[in-house]
Formats: sequence, structure tokens, C-alpha cells
Amino acid sequence: MLRMDYSAIFSKTNELLFYKSKIEKESVREDFYESFRERQLFTKEWLIKEISYFDMNLNRVLILGSWYGILQYEILKNYLDVWSIDYVDIDPYVHYIREEYLSKSRPDHIKHNSIEADAVDFCNQDISKDYDLIICTSLEHFKPFKTHQGPLYALIGNNKDIPDHINPINSVRQIEQDYGIGHKIFEHSIWDSHYFLTGFKY
Repeated sequence: MLRMDYSAIFSKTNELLFYKSKIEKESVREDFYESFRERQLFTKEWLIKEISYFDMNLNRVLILGSWYGILQYEILKNYLDVWSIDYVDIDPYVHYIREEYLSKSRPDHIKHNSIEADAVDFCNQDISKDYDLIICTSLEHFKPFKTHQGPLYALIGNNKDIPDHINPINSVRQIEQDYGIGHKIFEHSIWDSHYFLTGFKY
């Protein structure tokens, strides 16, 4: 069950859409609306809500393949004491739209950093001491990336037959093996298509 009230988020989103269309005479891409579908809300909130039940300091967050990252930001802010969020995505447009959204939101203490990079390449560097929590809710979009001992990993993948899904995820066990997650915090699957695993690297 979703616990959050998304009305304020949708209100801010509508304000952004109005500003883009009426003031800047610019329409957002269609996938922006896709990022707010019910399943997007459910999977992201459920993942972060489960993490919040554990007594851990998860202040520095990295989101790999962040896409627009608006839902992740709002949900993280609601459930965890987050100090900073780094958003890694190869698409400059999603960073641009997120920064527009954040600029029209009430300021908070969270430091935001947009990183235009390939998630797999980004993880090849030593990031073990830079983050407390590393989130990826789109494992199906790229080949397995390097994981590091130290941060908590929160991972979701699915096996939906969509052209840009180059790495279908068919089980929790697949995530465990591909990413070397040994100390598991929780695991789950829903809809016979979406697989969740949270834990630490061996």
C-alpha cells in the first residue's frame, strides 16, 4: 500500500508543465508522463519504505539510471534523512527537467548533483566511500555494473519485453549473482515481472 500523499508532487509537476508550455513555449517529452505511472509510484515508494524500517544512516544517496528522478527525490525526502543525492543518467534532458522541477520547489537541505554519465562506466571508479545508499530501479536497461563493499544497494529489475530492455531480470537470484549481493536485507517479487533485492556486496 502507498502511504504518501502525492497531491503536492502532482501540483508542482503541473506547475512545471504549465510554465514550460505557456511561458517557455516548450512541451516536455512523453516519457515524462510515463515516469509518474502508478507502477512507478508503487515500486519506488515500496523499495524506499522497506529500507526505512532498518536503523541505518543512509544520508548520501546515489541513483543510477536516475531518469527524471523526481519521484525518487520526493520519496527519499519523505522516508529517510537524506543529505545529498547524486543522479547519474546518460540523458542530459532528464537532468534539465529535474533541475527545472527542483528550482520551482521549496528549498530544502538536500544537496542535488546531476551527473551526465553512463551508469556502468560511473561504477567502474571506486565509489565505496562516497555513498551510503546506491539505488537502481532500472537494472533491465544496462548490463550489470560493478558493485563495491560498503554502501547498501537497493535494486529493482524487470523482464518486460520492451526494445530498450537489454538485460531482462528474471529472478531475485539473478540480481544476487550479477551484483554479488551477499548480505541481503530483503527481497521480493511482484506481478511475476518485477524483482527487488536490497543488501550489501559480499
